[in-house]
Amino acid sequence: MRYVLPLTEQQRTLLENTMKNDAAHRARMRAHGLVLSSEGITIKAIAKIYHVDRDTVSTWIKQWEKHGAKSLTFPLCCFDQISCWFPRNTP
Repeated sequence: MRYVLPLTEQQRTLLENTMKNDAAHRARMRAHGLVLSSEGITIKAIAKIYHVDRDTVSTWIKQWEKHGAKSLTFPLCCFDQISCWFPRNTP
């Protein structure tokens, strides 16, 4: 099973502050998921809590380990080779 690497005190503080204070729901959700993972909660359980796919939670962990705090707010596609462009539905 995969979990977040052990968090430093600074990382834990950042994640806890993000969970409590960030205006973006995405950032709060990812931060909480990472904290849960660091406490030994499985990817499957975190995915169930947030009603997302297990691959999504796995990506949160991978991007956190690769990009740190930036991974909390950027759309996941911004970390891929894919352009970070989102088409808008217009009437």
